Amino acid sequence: MKIITIVTVLLLTMTCLGFAGAKNDNKASVSYKQGICNEISNYVDALLYGNTHGHGSTTSCSYTDERLLIKSTSALTQEQMKHFVLFAFTAAGALNNNDFILPEKIYVGYGDDCQVLTTEDASRLQDMASFGVRSNLSNAMILASHAPKVPCPK
Repeated sequence: MKIITIVTVLLLTMTCLGFAGAKNDNKASVSYKQGICNEISNYVDALLYGNTHGHGSTTSCSYTDERLLIKSTSALTQEQMKHFVLFAFTAAGALNNNDFILPEKIYVGYGDDCQVLTTEDASRLQDMASFGVRSNLSNAMILASHAPKVPCPK
C-alpha cells in the first residue's frame, strides 16, 4: 500500500507542477539533460526515503543521447534496490509520458550492475503503476524486476 501511495504522489506532483517538454527530433541540450537528471534524482530520493532532509542525494544520473543512467550512490539492501529500480523506471516513464525528450534506453543500478528498459517500456510501467490497482502495480513491479540485467554503461 505504501508503494501505491508513493507512486501516486510522484505522478500527482509531476502533473501538478506542469512539467512538459516538447518531443522532437532535436537532441537535448546539456542544461535540459541536467534538469531531467535533477528531477529524477529528487523524486527517487523522496520516494525511497520519504524525507530527503538530513542526507545528501543518494541517486546519481547521467544522460547522453544514447541512454539515461540512474544509479544509487550507495549499496542498498535487496528490498531497497527493488524499490529503487521501480521508482527510477517509474520516474523516467512519467517524464516520457509527459512529453519530455528521453533517450531510447534507461539503465538503473548500482556499481557495475544495471537493469535496462526501453523508454517505451518505462512509460508502460509508469502507466501500470499510475492506476493504483494492486494488479497493475504488481505488473509494474514484475516488469521492473524482470528488466534484463546488464553491465552499467560508462
